[in-house]
Amino acid sequence: MLNEGLKWAQSAWRLPAADLEKLVTTSLTQRLSDDRQLVELTQLHTADAATLQQVFTKVKHLKDMADIQMQSVIQDLIRTAIKRIDIKPGQITMTFCAASLKAALLNQPKPKLTSSSMEVTTVTIPFQFRRRRVEAKLIAGNNSNAPTIDPKLVETIRDAHRWMNLLTSGEATSVDAIAELDGIPASEISRILPLAFLAPDITKSILTGKQPIDLTTERLKRMGKLSACWNEQRQVLRMPN
Repeated sequence: MLNEGLKWAQSAWRLPAADLEKLVTTSLTQRLSDDRQLVELTQLHTADAATLQQVFTKVKHLKDMADIQMQSVIQDLIRTAIKRIDIKPGQITMTFCAASLKAALLNQPKPKLTSSSMEVTTVTIPFQFRRRRVEAKLIAGNNSNAPTIDPKLVETIRDAHRWMNLLTSGEATSVDAIAELDGIPASEISRILPLAFLAPDITKSILTGKQPIDLTTERLKRMGKLSACWNEQRQVLRMPN
């Protein structure tokens, strides 16, 4: 869990631990995926090109990992580099040690920090609760209607369409051929491939971040056989009218 070794300032607030952990890890993942924000977090403004490329390569490798493995690495980075997480109504503020984050991304030993070398950067995440039936979800953002693009979900949908195009064009003759081409188990491709047949409005909602908050890659994979009826898809996925 993320609270091991971290200082949390929650006052009297009590938030769902799993949602809070997901919000923090997702926020850091998104910021590391943006080159500009990555440089800000690690304070690498004056770094040489080779060092920058090494950090960018590490982050790219991180994004290519499976969900569970990536989450584990991000949690390790949080334990290493985040010095404090402050929580107050509608806002989470994470305070990073730039040198520690940089060392972790470069696979270097954790630096011995002094008061002069411990540069910190802060990241503020606005959040709110959104209630669905009896569940309360902790989500990022101030506006409950604001789009929230799920990069993993978008990537999954794009993979489904790319693989379907490979099959229909004849570039790949089978799921096994795609599995060999992409280095992904055929069983995984078989679970994702039917998503190419989602209703166009569902696909558009996912690509623009307007899908229901509980519509995730993991949920789609667990659904099993997907109905070919678009109306049934909308009902099962609880798409907004």
